[in-house]
Amino acid sequence: MSQRIHQSKEQPDIMYKMSMFSHVIGNQLFHDINSEEYILLPHQNSLFDQLFNLTGPKNDFYSICSKPEDLKLIQKLFDDRVIVPTGEDETGHYYPFLVDIETNRHCNAQCLYCPQSESRKKKGVMSQDIFNNIIHQIKPYDIEWVAFTHYNEPLLDPFFTERVIQLRENNLKLYFTTNATLLSPQVIDLLEPNDLVGVIFNLPSMEPEEWSYFMQLPTHLFEHTVHQMEMFIQKFSDKIELLSIFINGTTKNQDPRRQNIDEHFSQFGNVEVVNQNSHNRAGSISNKYINSYSHVNQDRFCGCERIAGHLHISWEGKCFLCCQDYYQSIILGDLQKNSIKDIMSSNEVKKLRGEIYGVYPMRQNLPCRQCVQLRKKRNVVSPIPY
Repeated sequence: MSQRIHQSKEQPDIMYKMSMFSHVIGNQLFHDINSEEYILLPHQNSLFDQLFNLTGPKNDFYSICSKPEDLKLIQKLFDDRVIVPTGEDETGHYYPFLVDIETNRHCNAQCLYCPQSESRKKKGVMSQDIFNNIIHQIKPYDIEWVAFTHYNEPLLDPFFTERVIQLRENNLKLYFTTNATLLSPQVIDLLEPNDLVGVIFNLPSMEPEEWSYFMQLPTHLFEHTVHQMEMFIQKFSDKIELLSIFINGTTKNQDPRRQNIDEHFSQFGNVEVVNQNSHNRAGSISNKYINSYSHVNQDRFCGCERIAGHLHISWEGKCFLCCQDYYQSIILGDLQKNSIKDIMSSNEVKKLRGEIYGVYPMRQNLPCRQCVQLRKKRNVVSPIPY
């Protein structure tokens, strides 16, 4: 992580502020650029309330420390540039460490909690030339994982095998979400623990009819899907960092659905079974199975890590706003024509980043205004639901 931080020479009379990329969730301080997490001691939550409102010379930051561990923490925040000079324009700061690649743009399901159910995307597959260019461009960065995802089923990609092997050869880790209907012994055999950071299974129910209803898929696929998930969990349980089953669809029986799924799959290995907050995907879907969000009465916000450290690439090789931008309505640039650095540090993207992080008032037509992931304040009481 340290290679993401660029140190500057100390100036004794310089004034400082907390970086706009910093925020607190519970007892953790996060910094969106360096991807660091700082664990706070119980008494330090109030300390950070003071820091977020403080501007001054270095000594002012140290003066609010009451214990040695406070001094140590604040020194690290200076070293990691979580506390930065007040005159510094941070809107150009960007370091991709998570990459979403839309290797194909279609899905065989039309889940009722997904925009695909209301506005189905046509088939599209990323060419190997575009994929090769992307891998070449991201390799110099410290990439934590590459996800083959954007409201698609990645196992529909005819080049899935070739792309997995290519990631493996370039020491890049894969993270993907699947409905598992196309999971097969061949795919399970192809994948190795060292290939993967994580896998998320989209499974809303253990009842075939209810599963079919939520996913708008034939009931006869259910048994195969569950069996292949069992085989996958048996192979990868405790061997990869993240292995989860997401229970989507906001209903009164969401928790019983989760309990049934947890009870079944716990027989096959250690897998996290999680109730998901099915939300409106920045205004891309609206029905009784999702929760909607709108930030119309606020002009300045406190950020979203997607514009700071994520990279989202369409099947055509274009960078777009983020994973919640279902329609890819905000195109940032084309990797066939420009580099990641040129695109993500352009004046247009700097302005956009400034709006998302509260440097400027946010325009009314940004999809961010309807997104659950947009932070309304810097001290967030509970984790942001994804």
